[in-house]
Amino acid sequence: MIGDVKAGKLLWDYMSVQNSCKLDVELYYSIIYLYTFGQDADRARITLDEMVFKGVFPDSESYHILFQFLIKIKNFREAQHIFTEMVKNKFVPTHAVVVWLLGCL
Repeated sequence: MIGDVKAGKLLWDYMSVQNSCKLDVELYYSIIYLYTFGQDADRARITLDEMVFKGVFPDSESYHILFQFLIKIKNFREAQHIFTEMVKNKFVPTHAVVVWLLGCL
């Protein structure tokens, strides 16, 4: 079922513990999106940080989904940290994200 956060988390836990598949940037992006869908900002942020420790480096989409979610829930301090990290890693917000952000102000 699409949007079944609990089932997605169980599957993620199984895949990450069992090392049954190679966890790549797309899988990490998917779980970050799942956590934001489930309104779990802390787990989404932890997952983003965990990527690097597992040898998978966040891409633009991984940052954008978390950045947009943090703005949406008005967690501006954490969004600022994500933005700073994005720029440090040479990822800048896309035009669509900037337009969306301006619409939130």
